[in-house]
Amino acid sequence: MLLPLIGTSLERPKSVVIILRSLRQASRPSFDDEKSWWASLNGSVDAVFVFSPNVDSFLAAYTSGPQGGLPDAATGLLQELSAKPWINTCSIVFFAHSFGGIILKQAMVLAYDHPDFRQVIDSTAGVIFLGTAHDGNSPGFNKALRVSAGVELECSHRNSILRQLVSDRSLGEIRDLCNQFQSLSSNLSYDICSFYEERETPYRTRFSTKQMLVISSSLARLQLGRSGPRQRQETAIGLDMNHDGLSSYIVSDQTLKEQLFQIVANFLSTATVQPPLLLTSALPEMQIQQESPNHVLEIFRTAAPRPKPPIQSTATSQPEASPKPIRLPCHIIYPYQRNPAFTGRSDILEAMTSALTPGVKLRQEQKKIAVVGMGGIGKTQIAVEYAFRSVQDFPVILWAHAETRAKLSQSYSEFDRELGLSSTATQNENESRRRVKSWLATTNVNWLMVLDNVEDKTNEDDESLLTDFWPTGDRGSVLVTTRNEASLGQFTGGEIKTIAKLADDDGADLLLRLSGRPDNTINRRDAQAICSRIEFLPLAISSVAALLKSTKLGLDDYLVEYTNSDLIRKSKPLSGPEAHYLFSLATAWQSQFTHLDQDSPGSRSFLNILALLDPDGIREEFLLEGVQKTKHPKLPSLLNVRKFRGSLTVMDLIYRNADMKKIWMHRLMQGICQVTMVDTNTYQEAFDCAFDLINTIWPVPDRHNRQNGSFWPRQQELVPHVESLAEHYREFHQRDRTGEASSGDNFSLKASRAFAELLYNAGWYFYERGNFRSSYALLNTAEQYCIAHPDGAEAILADINGAYASIYSESNNQEGCRKHFELQLKYCLEAIEKGQIQRPNVREALAYGGMGTAKMMQKEYAEAEKNYRRCMEIWKECPGEPSIYTKHLAESLSFQGYTDEAEKLLLAWIEERAEKFGPKDTTSYRTGILYKALGSNQIRQGKLDAAYQSQLDAAEMHRTVFGGDHHLIADTWYKAGWLLARKGECEKAKDHLFEALRIYEKGEGAHRNEMARTYFQLGELYTSAGDAEAGREWNDKAETLRRRILGREDLPPGKEDDYDQLIMFWSL
Repeated sequence: MLLPLIGTSLERPKSVVIILRSLRQASRPSFDDEKSWWASLNGSVDAVFVFSPNVDSFLAAYTSGPQGGLPDAATGLLQELSAKPWINTCSIVFFAHSFGGIILKQAMVLAYDHPDFRQVIDSTAGVIFLGTAHDGNSPGFNKALRVSAGVELECSHRNSILRQLVSDRSLGEIRDLCNQFQSLSSNLSYDICSFYEERETPYRTRFSTKQMLVISSSLARLQLGRSGPRQRQETAIGLDMNHDGLSSYIVSDQTLKEQLFQIVANFLSTATVQPPLLLTSALPEMQIQQESPNHVLEIFRTAAPRPKPPIQSTATSQPEASPKPIRLPCHIIYPYQRNPAFTGRSDILEAMTSALTPGVKLRQEQKKIAVVGMGGIGKTQIAVEYAFRSVQDFPVILWAHAETRAKLSQSYSEFDRELGLSSTATQNENESRRRVKSWLATTNVNWLMVLDNVEDKTNEDDESLLTDFWPTGDRGSVLVTTRNEASLGQFTGGEIKTIAKLADDDGADLLLRLSGRPDNTINRRDAQAICSRIEFLPLAISSVAALLKSTKLGLDDYLVEYTNSDLIRKSKPLSGPEAHYLFSLATAWQSQFTHLDQDSPGSRSFLNILALLDPDGIREEFLLEGVQKTKHPKLPSLLNVRKFRGSLTVMDLIYRNADMKKIWMHRLMQGICQVTMVDTNTYQEAFDCAFDLINTIWPVPDRHNRQNGSFWPRQQELVPHVESLAEHYREFHQRDRTGEASSGDNFSLKASRAFAELLYNAGWYFYERGNFRSSYALLNTAEQYCIAHPDGAEAILADINGAYASIYSESNNQEGCRKHFELQLKYCLEAIEKGQIQRPNVREALAYGGMGTAKMMQKEYAEAEKNYRRCMEIWKECPGEPSIYTKHLAESLSFQGYTDEAEKLLLAWIEERAEKFGPKDTTSYRTGILYKALGSNQIRQGKLDAAYQSQLDAAEMHRTVFGGDHHLIADTWYKAGWLLARKGECEKAKDHLFEALRIYEKGEGAHRNEMARTYFQLGELYTSAGDAEAGREWNDKAETLRRRILGREDLPPGKEDDYDQLIMFWSL
């Protein structure tokens, strides 16, 4: 059914606005909002019409085929407009909200093909789409329409009307219509402005609440051609709101409304029929015709002049997570400096410019390109050159070292700080990553990210590495460099360029320029011959040039000295970490090594040490500090930093950034050094020196204060070197276990207990920063060493198992947590018995505290109490405060029924902390967890109102401390929702539970147990509220996840206690 438009009292209006409502506006029309919307603009057009078909007919239109429904609605609109006496003398601007834009597109397609309706097109000055999808070819088109309809109608996916609207057939018809309109727009004479949302919209699926950008920038853009009577303009503007807001009347943002009306003024001022547009200075009298039952509204007003502010083409928004001003420009390209000798690669740079440089695009989409090539081919130097060429195009350039998860996390933490998103190092590196990704996904600032040296990871745990750190959304430009195309994983939508050797002339140019030789016929001929022997690889060319400069050899002399080209071509691959490098590269370096030992004895040993550290930079001050503090007899002579770095830098064997005072070494050079050391004791000596250097300067916090964040900055810089040493150790011993070592290779790398302790300390650092994968890898290597060398290893094994248990506790692995806490106490007592640990010692207190936690998991609460009291007793003679174990002690009392004693203990500790830090302090998370425990105890006391307030207090403190979506915050929201459900406040309880679920779902699978429990509570809540079907769906989802967690399919349906058993006791 088409509901007709009603004409205005003005006989010949010159300017008309026609609004087509969204599903939300049509299903719940608001006369007051529409009146306020136009009255508050203080502008003047002669008439405004609001068109809204009956909602049921509107939805049915998408299932009625081409002969009815949508075409009927559009035809009716055209007929009404064509019948108006002013249609040939006025200018029309259409405001189309969301699905109202679909009707308008259908009307324009019909009008173009029917001469009777062409005057509607001719009279159209412009169209403003608000939250309407355009790109029917986008893979996200169908989902966007489904979610749009569900959000606007506020109905679930089971609603029959919604199912009709978003059926595959209906979506196909709408997609075809959008593509028709997109093609047609090339022949239209009016301008188009499309608004899209920049905030994600929450929507409910059958089992959970999710979020997405519904009408994103890419969906909201057309591709306008240039074949019409005049050049059309398409403007796409992002608004800092979600689809829920964009499909409603914008009644709260006066500035935005004024900007929208200015767009109308701009459209009318450039129209073929130009009416006298007057902008008012005061709000005029408005005559409103009361809305009729068919929801058709007419608004008209008088005119008075008023100047308007210029319209902004983009809407600037800051990410919600960071209200602080962004520091611009922000160019993080170091350690690299621009290379004045950079030569060639114009084709690759042009491809990068075409693919990445910001410009006017018909579609908003993320720009990306990947460059692939073997090590030493010049990938990084090309990326550096492009970055420096592009500083004027990108206010933000972020260079990420992408070999490992740890390095990417470190890069994102640096971006977080340098952009000004966070003023201090976050407690959790995952929060930095989320904060940076959120800003990149929402900002209108042009940015470039370089993901340099993405590694091919065969470890299954690292399959998602690139996905986890890839900037999401449709903004910005991303440049990836990698040695192996397989490392790109799911990289789609961008060009992949393979970097080949330098062209002959470019290689010769580079060698002549770097070596300082004049460019003449003879020198060019010799340079090309040399480059041919080293396969035109830039890194090798640079090394040869450095050798020529340091030895004063001529180009012809070099050719005589290196005549065995067959050796270059037939050399075997490296057997070291960089196995795909060829020995053909090593020929140039081997000669450099010879001259190096002659000209600067000891430099080669210095180079060997650097070859076992992380190649991406070590501070010279750390090297100097290590030399001063080391007890290694050879290290001072081998690490004469100032003496050796000069000769190595001149020969291009290392790279030094003088401003940062850091040293880098190319991976190719590291691989060659490692290969040449394998068959001698030189490797062992280099490993011992490298380990002693890092171990000497690694900061170790006191055991009673392991959460000391002041050490994190230095640990963050040193931990890549610890990982590198651990990787070398693992590699050698993996070869020993698998028998891969050659018959002539009888060398086995040796380490010490101090090495295992360093790995434990670095693993604990990763645990504190929330990087559990990297932590586990280092702990596992330390454990393997101790198992292979058990004599005297009990103390370090106690520490390792305590760290394991802590990791397992974060992911609700109760069995793993219990097992390793028991092992921690076992090894600790053995270490005390053997004299490795002297009493009193906080390590024993921690071990008994861990054992108390193990007993809590077994529901042996009395035994848990004994262990916690033993922990507290030992701690009296040790420094620091045991507040966490005080809380655990109170919880053990509460579970035994001694709730009054537990309350007294908790309140006493809360009061003591209040005296030190003030009430509800946020200096750490310790007071917050005390309030959480207090609330749980109050539940057992029957004090539900007090318990609810304690949970809210805990949530507030945790939010301040963690500043993000931490699982401790989710625990408090869950308990608050549980309490409200018991009080019968179902709707508010749902809100709390859905908020908890939203946070748990961000945990990348670490909080499955909590999710199952929350699903169950939602099921119980919906059932008690009378929605049995929804309750059953939630309970089924909970049961499926519970059985998956427990690995059993034969379980009977779970009760609340069954789900509580999945959860660590401190989250109950």
